[in-house]
Amino acid sequence: MGAEHSKTKSQNYVNLGKGRVDEVRAQLKRLGVGESLDLKSFEKVYPGLRQIGPNFIEKFGKNGHLPVSQVLNFADNMLSDHQSFSQALLTIFETPEETISVVTSLFGSQNDFSYGQIEALTQYWNSLQRHDSATFYKFFNEHPYFYQMSESVFSQLIFLKGVNLLPRTIGKVDLMDESAILMVCSNLPNDKQQEWTQLFSSVSHGSSFSRMMSAVNDAGPCVVTIESNSGNVFGFYASDGFHAGPNYLGNETCFLFQVRPQLRTFFATGRTRNYAYLNFQQQSLPNGLGLGGTGDVWPIFLHEEYGTGSSQANSSHFDKCHIAGEENFGIRKLEVWRVGAKPRSAHEDENGVISEKSILDKDPEARAMLEMAGRGLKSDAYRDPAPLLGENE
Repeated sequence: MGAEHSKTKSQNYVNLGKGRVDEVRAQLKRLGVGESLDLKSFEKVYPGLRQIGPNFIEKFGKNGHLPVSQVLNFADNMLSDHQSFSQALLTIFETPEETISVVTSLFGSQNDFSYGQIEALTQYWNSLQRHDSATFYKFFNEHPYFYQMSESVFSQLIFLKGVNLLPRTIGKVDLMDESAILMVCSNLPNDKQQEWTQLFSSVSHGSSFSRMMSAVNDAGPCVVTIESNSGNVFGFYASDGFHAGPNYLGNETCFLFQVRPQLRTFFATGRTRNYAYLNFQQQSLPNGLGLGGTGDVWPIFLHEEYGTGSSQANSSHFDKCHIAGEENFGIRKLEVWRVGAKPRSAHEDENGVISEKSILDKDPEARAMLEMAGRGLKSDAYRDPAPLLGENE
């Protein structure tokens, strides 16, 4: 009867599956747990969740004991759908705001975030939350990164390791801490979240617009982050990167963000096609690097005379904001990161081999721009090979 009862219970956990249920029960047995946990055993078995042990036992337990079946029910809801998981969380934490606060705190502790980072990220998520308890599951739909954070935290209940949501970085990130990186990543396309490669850093590469231009030109989608002389930190995501010249690149997935004084994001309104722009030494066009503007009106623009930038408040092209907090700012530090894999050049074949005809011959405008930027003709090596002796005789 006991074995039959156990089998029936296991089959009820549709999303966990019998194999995982059996593994969890076996692991609990190895840790000296039978069919229930008191507070002491909960904290021993789940040290990463010790701060919510009393909540779990109060909401799902009886007489100070939490049945293992309730732990499995919660985990099964976690793996079910957004609505089931959100309701399970609300059963414990009661309000969306408290749920966000506790989940962020647990995730931050799990990943060694500082108290300040946890507070900043909690405020960010709560600034986006617009739902009551009945529709809180929609917050998970709208912000899948928060759902992944929640799943990462509570995977401990079934002895699974949470997913690392921070990207692998090639280069040192100076202007964003983990909470800011997480905020930016949460708004990037999935294939741009896992790897960041530093293209330019004013600390490492010097205060040079031409050097930055050479580094970012045709380098792929990127995140630009600026620290102003006033101490504010802000930036933007360019969905298709930059190409030197008079044309814009990108689409409505571009966004602006602030890191300091607080974490905030501002999204495209769809009222423009003018997104990422890069130009240099032109008489009748803006010279510099910017997003979402034209002429002298930009939510953010870095001038080619390196060290200064402009920022107009409440651009109609993005959610209302004054991203830099001042119309004219000085640049203390600047970083540019490619997000995702390096894009294949139009001149490369599927194996990454560049065609013999020079890229610069195919695009004389790019050649002129890069010569002015000081990049020179480094790709001359890719020209058609010189004729052999006697070949033209």
